[in-house]
Amino acid sequence: MNTQDQLKKIEEFKSNGIAFASMAWRNKGEVKPITVMLDGYTTDEIVGVGTVNLGQSADSFHMKMMSKFTGINYAKRNTLLVNFTEQQFDDTFAPFGVTHDMVDYGTRNSEGKFIGTPLVVSSADIFETVIGLHSIDTTDENLVFDENNELRNGWQVKAVNGIELTKDGDQIYRRVMIAPVGTKNQRIAQDQAFSQRDLTTVLENAKNAEATRQEAPALV
Repeated sequence: MNTQDQLKKIEEFKSNGIAFASMAWRNKGEVKPITVMLDGYTTDEIVGVGTVNLGQSADSFHMKMMSKFTGINYAKRNTLLVNFTEQQFDDTFAPFGVTHDMVDYGTRNSEGKFIGTPLVVSSADIFETVIGLHSIDTTDENLVFDENNELRNGWQVKAVNGIELTKDGDQIYRRVMIAPVGTKNQRIAQDQAFSQRDLTTVLENAKNAEATRQEAPALV
């Protein structure tokens, strides 16, 4: 669990777009047995649609105020996983009070949320420069697959709740990359005529309807 001080730092990182190490856990790798999750928050830019450059500070302030006004979080969360040897982990995070022997395998709570060892360390302290994370969408398979037809460079099929997304029938792929703070996500508007939030609602309603149907008493 995060401390109150860590929760305060997380909110600061969310508002200014600075990426940070959020948690760590042990994986099954023999060489690099510790995985660290980097978190970063940014906004979207639809690929192919012109945008007005308001400046980073103005755009950030606008999104922050709109989020407060509507209750909708306009900042999108991006995550990037990095594997460490135990020595690498200690070299990076021991100065912040966490060593490799304190890191165990992750667990999930009653809500299914993954829980690891909390870190909450700024990217400025890890990389000695401030960074952000942003995601890129593409339908160009030449960028995504290698000569063995395997996904490369961190590309993944873009999906929401298990439903794969397409544009004009072409598969959409997504990759998260390190970028300057304020870099927007390059998102392709998918064929589906609903947002991720709408899709979640649709699937939840369908699940509830199915549960209601199964629980209804049989007519005699």
